[in-house]
Amino acid sequence: TRCGAVLPYGSDLTRQMRTSWPDWSTRIHPLPIGTHVMEMPCAFAHGPLKIHLFCSPPLEAGYGVAHLINAVARLRLSGHNLYLTLSGRGSAKSDFWEQTRRLNLNTCVHFLEPLETILNSAEAYKNMFRSVDVFIRPWPTKEFRADLLEAMSVGAAVVAATDGTDDLLINEKTALTVPFRDEIALAAALERLLKDPSLGSSLGAGAQAYLRKHFLASRMVTRLTHIYHDALAATCC
Repeated sequence: TRCGAVLPYGSDLTRQMRTSWPDWSTRIHPLPIGTHVMEMPCAFAHGPLKIHLFCSPPLEAGYGVAHLINAVARLRLSGHNLYLTLSGRGSAKSDFWEQTRRLNLNTCVHFLEPLETILNSAEAYKNMFRSVDVFIRPWPTKEFRADLLEAMSVGAAVVAATDGTDDLLINEKTALTVPFRDEIALAAALERLLKDPSLGSSLGAGAQAYLRKHFLASRMVTRLTHIYHDALAATCC
């Protein structure tokens, strides 16, 4: 079987693959996943009501969910008016529900099924993110996740734990990044946004500008067309 091209979605994965398979390095081409970017950022654009925090993690131990819930408890004790939506499934869901009950967060932490199971179209998926002020990813991952991309495309402010290898997360430009499992740092980053909504709007706009430059769907299609053309030319020779 002949393979004309391998298309990893990110630059870090591309480097790893080229290092692991140097004989294939000329056939490995990064192809950032594309999306459509809304005009204006949605972060803190909903008026002085409760601020909507959103997270869509696996509801399992090891993904920073317990630390996020503790961070929300800290913010509530400081007098901030907010609510958190946790959208996901997992064997630890009952443990997290019990944690919210123990911390008296029942009225401000809500659990949803995974969005892809309750929304019936890409438009509905994107529109849901437009109701979000702050999108939180409390664990680092090298896995591509559409939720982060879509939250950034509508201009939600992003707070994320990262190991420094995610092309989308540039600290103070497209997101606020924090260490994994550090609820104090996570609470501090969220509090910066709650105290300074203009920072959230700026991060949302910065993320949208970055996506327009690197992650537009139209750019992905154009790049994919060029890669296919070059791969076909190479394999036909």
